[in-house]
Amino acid sequence: MRFSLRGRLAAALAAVAAVSVGITAAVAYGLLDRFAREQALQQLRRDASVLSRQSLSGDDAPRPRVPVHLRTALQLLQASGDHFARIGPGQRIVAGDAVAEAVAAAVVRERGTASRAEGMIEAGGTRYAYVLVPIFEGSRSPGAVLLARPASLAADLLRPVAARVALGGMVALAIALAISWVIARRLSGRVHRLAEAAGSIAAGDLAHRVSVEGGDEIAELAHRFNLMASSLSEARRREREFLASVSHELRTPVTAIRGYAGAIADGTASSAQEQADALGVIDLEAERLERLVQDVVDLGRLGSDQFRLELGEVDVSATIDETVLAHAAQAADAGVHLDAHAAPSLRGVTDTARVRQILSNLVENALRVTPPGGRVRITGRAEDGWIVIDVADTGPGIAAADLPHVFERGYLWNAYTGRRSVGTGLGLAIVRELAPALGGRVDVASEPGRGTTFRLWLPAV
Repeated sequence: MRFSLRGRLAAALAAVAAVSVGITAAVAYGLLDRFAREQALQQLRRDASVLSRQSLSGDDAPRPRVPVHLRTALQLLQASGDHFARIGPGQRIVAGDAVAEAVAAAVVRERGTASRAEGMIEAGGTRYAYVLVPIFEGSRSPGAVLLARPASLAADLLRPVAARVALGGMVALAIALAISWVIARRLSGRVHRLAEAAGSIAAGDLAHRVSVEGGDEIAELAHRFNLMASSLSEARRREREFLASVSHELRTPVTAIRGYAGAIADGTASSAQEQADALGVIDLEAERLERLVQDVVDLGRLGSDQFRLELGEVDVSATIDETVLAHAAQAADAGVHLDAHAAPSLRGVTDTARVRQILSNLVENALRVTPPGGRVRITGRAEDGWIVIDVADTGPGIAAADLPHVFERGYLWNAYTGRRSVGTGLGLAIVRELAPALGGRVDVASEPGRGTTFRLWLPAV
């Protein structure tokens, strides 16, 4: 049988309350029982002391009968359930009822009569509280007085108090159960609302939010849930914008390719020069289309089972030089000075192709935004067990508000389209995914009007 969270919480709280009440009641009963025994011994001690003094009044020696002046006191003691015994010389029991004589005999066997004794003892299958007080006449002890009270009598006196304690415990338990149910209902209700909200989010309602009540852990969970929902909503919005931008980017080269191919096919581009120009545009747009498709494929593979790294010891300095050489023609066409300054023999265990991919994406991004006459420089150095590679440009820079979002797919495309040259919107997102996959990280710093620097950290050998 499956129990709800509310039922389990209520049961757990009720069990804790019941155990607490039970322990409290047991401790209280033990204390009360001990108090009752102490009270019984104290009363027996007081009465025995009085009887030990009176037992010699008017008599010079113990007699086989209880003196007349003690009979009234003994009758009162017996009426209250106590038992009296008079022990004479030689530890002979000279007076007392059958119960008192049995208790006295047991005490005499264990303790004798030479000194005061008290405690609990068993006689005839019954436990008794007893007090034995020696009678002294000068230095001579002609006997002793013993008073005994059944332990059950002390328990009988304790029973009304125990009943009240039990009643109080039951009331406390009932209150604890009610409070447990209220607490469990309140907690489970808030958790249930969170579960409903999670279901709504899963169903696509990213606008759903939960109310934050109080300042406890569940309130913190609700707050975090709302932050997550807001982040998902924002990610969904950016994803839609990105898909729209990718669709536009795909449509542009496809339209150009179809247009120029049609011009060649229907004879509109009839001359050799016109056909050469049309083929040049088709080739350029096909390259652009290929780059966009490759970026989408790479981004989709990152983090999946299809993504593989081929790790080995790599000369990163050589990889930097190769990157500069690969983009030299592009830099010359853009009128931008591209150079590298890397420390020799920067070696790390990494994937050469992936490092080239990261550096190429960063260099292409820098060349795209750097105006003619500007500079793009790649530097590399070793620092505290890391290989640190900077790709710096003298372009327009990135606004401070945009820096936290630089590596989000499509963000810069949406933010700067129409204001500066932009790529597919995927290159920096690929860089962000590849850097930690290689065991490193990537950072960015920028100052508007003075350029941007991307810093790649890779583990050194």
